[in-house]
Amino acid sequence: MTELNSILENSVEKYQYLINNIADVIAEIDLNGILTYISPQVHKMFGYKPEKVIGTSFFNYIHPDDMPSIMDSFEKAIKSEESVSIEYRVKHKEGYYVNVLANGSLVKVDNNLKIIGVLKDVSEKKIAEQKLKESEETFKKIINQSFVGIVIVQDLSIVYVNETVRKMLGYSFDEMGKWDMNDLLNVIHPNDRTIAKERLEQRQEGLRNESRYTYKVFTKTGDLRWIDIYGKQIYYQGKESILATLMDVTERGIAKQKILNSEKKFKLLYENAPLPYQSLDANGNILDVNRAWLKFFGYGKEEVIGKWLGDFMDPSCREFLKARFPQFKEEGEVQEVQYEVITKDGSHKIIAFNGRVGYNENGDFERTHCIFKDMTERIKFERKIKESEEKLREISRLKSELLERTSHELKTPLISIKGFTDLLLDLHKEKFDAETVSILDEIKHGTEQLEMIINKLLETSQLASGKLDFKPTQDDLSFLIKFCVKNLRGLANTRNIFINLDIPEKIILKFEKEKLYEVISHLIINAIKYTLPFGEIKIRSEINDDYLVLSVKDNGIGLTEDEQKKIFKQFGKIERYGQGWDIGIEGTGMGLYNSKKIVELHGGKIWVESEGRNMGSKFCFSLPFSNE
Repeated sequence: MTELNSILENSVEKYQYLINNIADVIAEIDLNGILTYISPQVHKMFGYKPEKVIGTSFFNYIHPDDMPSIMDSFEKAIKSEESVSIEYRVKHKEGYYVNVLANGSLVKVDNNLKIIGVLKDVSEKKIAEQKLKESEETFKKIINQSFVGIVIVQDLSIVYVNETVRKMLGYSFDEMGKWDMNDLLNVIHPNDRTIAKERLEQRQEGLRNESRYTYKVFTKTGDLRWIDIYGKQIYYQGKESILATLMDVTERGIAKQKILNSEKKFKLLYENAPLPYQSLDANGNILDVNRAWLKFFGYGKEEVIGKWLGDFMDPSCREFLKARFPQFKEEGEVQEVQYEVITKDGSHKIIAFNGRVGYNENGDFERTHCIFKDMTERIKFERKIKESEEKLREISRLKSELLERTSHELKTPLISIKGFTDLLLDLHKEKFDAETVSILDEIKHGTEQLEMIINKLLETSQLASGKLDFKPTQDDLSFLIKFCVKNLRGLANTRNIFINLDIPEKIILKFEKEKLYEVISHLIINAIKYTLPFGEIKIRSEINDDYLVLSVKDNGIGLTEDEQKKIFKQFGKIERYGQGWDIGIEGTGMGLYNSKKIVELHGGKIWVESEGRNMGSKFCFSLPFSNE
């Protein structure tokens, strides 16, 4: 008996050791759900000490959502006395829940029926399963939202298609899942069907592993689409399969077809183009020419293909061609280049050709495409124009010299007339009667007018020839404008014309004071002269980018379009005499021409704006803020 007790004690110790050291929790529950025993692992798995748990209800630790299934399993274990397996969540001492897999069965312990259960922590497994599920869902979303269609084929039958394929072709999965090889081929355009069948059979026989082709495919509605298909052998669900990715490249296919059609049209246009066209290799040898080229040079095609372009040029141009042609390849284009060529009949002609370098699919140089035009007559014409311009410049120079010389020659007798007239009026006025004094005053006034005209002629000549002494300095333009207005208020008052001035207190610019005084005064005088009595003149300045713009606006008789084109030209005076306006008609026609030249010397521009007759005029000129 002692030996038996010893054996039993050893057996109990052994099983107790096993219970205490396995990772799972062993629990004993009576038929009322009270825990009558729980192994020490409960502390590690759920945070509870065994003595705190024993005697409490097993159901206190179950997640509320899992209670219905737990109760069903509990009753099943009691009624059927069979082993029951169930997954549920047990509340940890810290408040969170642990996923467990429990296997339990009804046993008799000390003549009492109890449920013995083994609880395994499957949290990591559940997390992994959840992640796998989420990963599968994510992958499924990606696959279905991808712009690439995916098809899996087994034994020439479709076993999977994604949403993109269904949208691409218009068929449902149920429809495509019933297709056989003939159904697959029927959606392919007849022109591509034979080659598609051969490739499918070769793949089925294992002769192809990977391939990529573009087929024209009919959708369910009969539309024709270009589909780029890439196929690869894979194992799917344990079977050898074909994974095909589909991309709708209809736009590219249409574009390619258009390119082919365009190439045909280009070839037709190329051959019948009115301008000569040539295609050259990297060394300048002729690869192709069109009909216009052959007509221009007078050769047959067989006489020029393969020949160096320099063979058809004047010897003086050949070395230049040798040096220049390699640069075309580097630059990628041929800017307009002129050469002298010799046609078959010996005629010398000048051509100008432009072109671009053509590259192949790998980006390597292929050929230079050039088109040229006959410049012979144009060059002759340009030479004549150049000769005419030289003659005009010479005439202009002679005219300026004549004006300058004539002006100086006129000044000498004019000074004498003016001087003697002043002498008679100053020293002998009392000896003359009133009529004679009046005549002498008219002579004096006439000489002053003539002197003004001569000075204008001299200034015009100097401006035209570039001899004018021009020394701009930094100064206040606002003061100069006010000074001009002050000097001319008397003239304005004689015609009851109001001058409105809208300018800043100071405008510091670099300008030639005396010359700009002439410009401003002339514009104001013109406005006074050509505005009817009781009119208004507005003078204002504004900033436009890096320029100051000064404007003199009147509400006078205005200008027509033809008059606006004429007034800034030399001697561009517009005749106003005898037209019934109450305006001034004096003037030489050189004031605005001189003003234009002076403003341009300052780096600015002058212009006029008018909506037509009786709509007033607005004369403007600009001056840069920096004249450096």
